[in-house]
Amino acid sequence: MHSASVTKKSLFSVAVCALLVAAPAKATVYNEAVSGDLSDDKAAPTALTLTPGFNSVIGTVAGFPEFGGTDPQDWVSFTIPTGFVMTSYVNARFVSSDPQGFTGFQVGSSFPGDEFAAGSYAGYAHFGTAADNGGGSGSTVGDLLAGLPDDSEPLTWEGFLLPGNCGNCGAYCPIAPYLEAEVMLCAKCGQRTGLPVTQRIRDAASSVMLRDLGVAPQEILAVAQSWGEFRWLRLSR
Repeated sequence: MHSASVTKKSLFSVAVCALLVAAPAKATVYNEAVSGDLSDDKAAPTALTLTPGFNSVIGTVAGFPEFGGTDPQDWVSFTIPTGFVMTSYVNARFVSSDPQGFTGFQVGSSFPGDEFAAGSYAGYAHFGTAADNGGGSGSTVGDLLAGLPDDSEPLTWEGFLLPGNCGNCGAYCPIAPYLEAEVMLCAKCGQRTGLPVTQRIRDAASSVMLRDLGVAPQEILAVAQSWGEFRWLRLSR
């Protein structure tokens, strides 16, 4: 199971989860307007079972008591069917007078940590017009790494070609996203450069722009932890 929270002063939000399947179907597994309020208790989230394909959870929260609200958080747990994997978790729609919202998740049927402490989450992201998750495709590798623990390992999804000299003609080849096989060919001699491809962002120089590694604005990066688990980091613009 995975437990997740959505927190905001006042928002309407649609979360879309995707399970890997040959022919994706779409299903709304919960809609507060139809099925009632989602749990506001992190120790007892609303339990939902995902179906193959795209799954939507639609809910509304209405602020913390200090701001005059009564429903600041929604908590749900997702059970993934045997034989399937959850491939993505997306905030598909956000309507609010507040410019920034928050969502996060942890593994388990409940959330035992402090929901206001970043370290309690396996992954989290801010969203909205003023969302700030640190870094962005216009930031450098050094900017990204400055906000991460030294023993964490941020990864790109597609990989990128490390710069160096072509093993055939000796011409210098710049860093480039590995989007197609032609990237492996030297621009001067047309032969394979023999240079390595990696997904480790730390392998790039600190001055390299993240967009030059093929990282898109607001992309969600996988960050490997030293103890073998992953967290997920959504970049800003």
